[in-house]
Amino acid sequence: TWTPEGGYFVTDNKTNSVYIYDGAGSLTGHLKNMAKPLGIATDAHGRMYVGNNGRNNVEQYSAAGELMQIFGNGEIKMPNDLVLDRDQRLYVLDSQNTHVRVFNADGTDALTIGSAGGGDGKFSFGPALPHTV
Repeated sequence: TWTPEGGYFVTDNKTNSVYIYDGAGSLTGHLKNMAKPLGIATDAHGRMYVGNNGRNNVEQYSAAGELMQIFGNGEIKMPNDLVLDRDQRLYVLDSQNTHVRVFNADGTDALTIGSAGGGDGKFSFGPALPHTV
């Protein structure tokens, strides 16, 4: 996922970290003590939304790395893809629960898309999310 300044974020679930690189590929920051981070998204203000598989949630961090808000605490079983829409709603692909959870900018639930199974609106593991919503 790209930073507003042209760098990028990389999650590493083996080291429980998020690494922050500039556009030239130099390491510029490091968020430690994550819990098996999988998906990550950023907004125009540099805030990071990190899907923590080990904590079953999504955590929002300021551009400085301070924890700001928690989404779906204990309810999201495998948050491996995240995307924000233009209204700052957060879409979380919850692969283990086989649906997409949508949260309003204030962290409240907006809706759930899909369910387990086959056929229209059913997922067997969870779809990939488009990165422009």
